[in-house]
Amino acid sequence: MNYFKGVDVIERHAKPRDAGITMVVDFGMGLNQVEDLMTVGGEYVDIAKIAVGTSALMPPEVLKRKIQLYAKHQVSTSPGGQFLEYAYHQGTEKAFFDNCQRAGFPSIEVSANDVDIDHAGKARLIKTATQDYGFKVLGETGAKYEKSTPASMVADIENMLGAGAWKIFVEAAEFFDAGKLNRKVIDHLVKKVPMSDLIFELPGAWIKGTTDDMVHDFMLFLVVELGHEVNVANLAPDRVLFLEAQRRGIGTKHRQPEDIVGQQMKRKKKAAN
Repeated sequence: MNYFKGVDVIERHAKPRDAGITMVVDFGMGLNQVEDLMTVGGEYVDIAKIAVGTSALMPPEVLKRKIQLYAKHQVSTSPGGQFLEYAYHQGTEKAFFDNCQRAGFPSIEVSANDVDIDHAGKARLIKTATQDYGFKVLGETGAKYEKSTPASMVADIENMLGAGAWKIFVEAAEFFDAGKLNRKVIDHLVKKVPMSDLIFELPGAWIKGTTDDMVHDFMLFLVVELGHEVNVANLAPDRVLFLEAQRRGIGTKHRQPEDIVGQQMKRKKKAAN
């Protein structure tokens, strides 16, 4: 911990990690921004998603350089899953994979948010990506705009893992009802699927009623309730050190005010005795 070696913190595995994964979402960061992020917190980032279809909007040399900057710090990059959905709808997924390989992406995401892709279609995309192109595949289950049943999500996860996906993103919209956390969905998933196979997405603006404090609270909930090695996705780049502090036990704790008051009373009682 550099200047603070004498301060005890929770230790973390070095990269490459299979648990405690942090994925940041890149909505169009410039090369200097990526360089700054990697200089300050590259040790704590495992995956960077070049979100939605933004890979197609930047100059090819900039995209390639960005992927290389991340790779220099052992950060795997992938284009957003919705971009592959767009190609799938057009029937141009082969061109999509070819260009991802040409750009230097080591990973791709297979999702079905805006385009209906059944289990067989997802399995075919995953097998093509892994077997024909050598990509590491990140699947995604759940929907942004309508609720899935926990049982259907488990079946979807098992199908993608069986086809060769490395990890599965779980869409954050599935965890919230009218802005309130529905813990039953999370509990069901972690009972049926090894938690190390899941990467929990943080909520975004696509979930009606999403606020900064809602994102903040859910991030803390994941670390406190599921452990410091929980896998977290869709993190804003400027929150990388904040999340890592939570993982290592030196950040803000997700506690109710009455819990803090109770602890203060216990300390006073102990001191009095």
